[in-house]
Amino acid sequence: RLLSATPRMIVREPTGEEFGDIVGGVVTDSTLIVADRGTSRLHILDRSGKHLKSVGGKGQGPGEFESILWIQQVDKRLWLFDRELRRLSEFDENGEFQRSLTLETPASFVFGEPVGVFEDGRFLVAAIRRTARKREQAVIRDSLLLLQYDGSGKLLDTLFGLMGTESFVRPFGKVGEIRAPLIFGQQNAAVVTGNLVTIIDADSGRITFVDRERARVVMNVPIAQPRPSVTKKDIGVARESFTRGASQQLPLGTFFDAMPIPKLFPLVGWFGARPLDLLRTTSGGQVWLQLAGPVDGRPPVWAVFDKEQKYVGRVAAERELRILDADSSAALTLEWDEDGRQVIFIRDIVRRGRARSAERPE
Repeated sequence: RLLSATPRMIVREPTGEEFGDIVGGVVTDSTLIVADRGTSRLHILDRSGKHLKSVGGKGQGPGEFESILWIQQVDKRLWLFDRELRRLSEFDENGEFQRSLTLETPASFVFGEPVGVFEDGRFLVAAIRRTARKREQAVIRDSLLLLQYDGSGKLLDTLFGLMGTESFVRPFGKVGEIRAPLIFGQQNAAVVTGNLVTIIDADSGRITFVDRERARVVMNVPIAQPRPSVTKKDIGVARESFTRGASQQLPLGTFFDAMPIPKLFPLVGWFGARPLDLLRTTSGGQVWLQLAGPVDGRPPVWAVFDKEQKYVGRVAAERELRILDADSSAALTLEWDEDGRQVIFIRDIVRRGRARSAERPE
């Protein structure tokens, strides 16, 4: 199946504003809600795309944000995580602030970031184990442990561990370090769907659904990936991205040139010009796993699983985009215009022969 070439609807920015840095979006029965890290605000629109109101804003007070990382809808509640404040905030589906809480990470871990919220209100956090290592320029791969918290923010138990993303690190100052995800590096990703934990293991190319109550595997599915090769152009873009903004570009570039470059992506970590979401869970319980692209003109492709963990099939798009939310018939997508500005669309999911016959945007 394909996302329609002509969108059903364009989601308009609030009057006098442009979308800054969209990190997520959800579709409710009556509204579209978009989380914008650039403005630290939640934009709420009706189902026709008309702006109703914006809430939040920059700050540290109740309902305010410094750096929104993600948004998730659970049982008509909206949860957002602020990476700078290490704080979760709850809103109702109308955008009214309800409460906030901070999840304390055990001393044996460097820090933890929430992965998602279960149906019963518990939280899943991925925490990095604190380990001793030499202060030197290196490629490392962190060991993660998934922790479970109750609705008040109290640590309940640990579920299981997994390997994290390969990162390039180098010392900074007396005790600090600079860290960046390794271009073409190995990585895993996890999301919460209902009361299950869904994990993609990039090493084996398998997607696993885990029952968090019994800590047992419900389903373990191998993913047949597309097999495009990494071109010289891809490597050039990756090298530029890896070294951009570095204070000493030559050492970083030389380091990049020595990396082994794999032949498959993105399950081996190719991020391209813009970051990918390897896994995206939707408000309806679907899981979208990005399999390929978009690099060098190749279309992005996703494998889709329904809330019962059944494989639904593949969905492709004709241009670069990110899935914010979706159901069986349409997707809320984040895209970019020719000037690089963010644009949000609703695109129908159609069979290949009907991809260009969708109705025109409003």
